[in-house]
Amino acid sequence: MAAGSHILVAEMSEAAPVRVLIAGDQPDVLNALRLLLVDEGFDAVEARSAAEALERIEGTEFDLAIPATHFLTHYAAKYRKPLAGFDDRALALLGAHAWPGNVRELAHVIERAVLMADPGATSIAPRDLGLQPQRPAADAAPRSLEDAERRFIEKVLAEHGGDVRLAARQLGMSRSALYRRLQQYGVRE
Repeated sequence: MAAGSHILVAEMSEAAPVRVLIAGDQPDVLNALRLLLVDEGFDAVEARSAAEALERIEGTEFDLAIPATHFLTHYAAKYRKPLAGFDDRALALLGAHAWPGNVRELAHVIERAVLMADPGATSIAPRDLGLQPQRPAADAAPRSLEDAERRFIEKVLAEHGGDVRLAARQLGMSRSALYRRLQQYGVRE
């Protein structure tokens, strides 16, 4: 976040939760917006950092279709393509992507998709996006050394078709030590 930037986080949780995140470098404008939001029933606070703002809105469901459709409309007009929407699988792929970047990354992916779409296509297909399907959560990075060890043992055991003797030999431990680890981690042979 640039020096002098401010972030405003506003939330209303009556019937349906609504969260607003506004960033800018003009404190007067943000203060005016905060007052307007408070008048409308929002609980609005200024966050000291981007991390604090993200903590406040963590768990917020974000409808990716809204900005994606905005960028699609913009780039389809710019490149004179008759694209009107997303194939359901393409929208699911967008929603499953981790989006480690920011809104600019989404804009670039959509612009690329518009350029890669088949001539005459009316919707964006998954192949146009150039995104790789995300690995299932089970393949996510281990959260601890024990988790990493458990996964490695499971992998080696699977490679040997559940043969504990061969798995133990590859792991460089005795069968009894491997059995103890299997029991400790709740792994079935």
